Amino acid sequence: MAANKLAGKDTLEIYCLANPDGTRMQLISLFDNLGKGSSGAAVQCMNLMLGLEETKGLAR
Repeated sequence: MAANKLAGKDTLEIYCLANPDGTRMQLISLFDNLGKGSSGAAVQCMNLMLGLEETKGLAR
């Protein structure tokens, strides 16, 4: 997996990997959070909860 695979995207990828004998599992998530701070994420979540366009009020 490339470190910049999701650069500039608002998507999340989750991977679950188990070792061969099934005794352990590793959960890996990929998310680009460098382009948007907490305030931008809060506006995006608010837009979703209010049924607005997801990127309304956010710079593109």
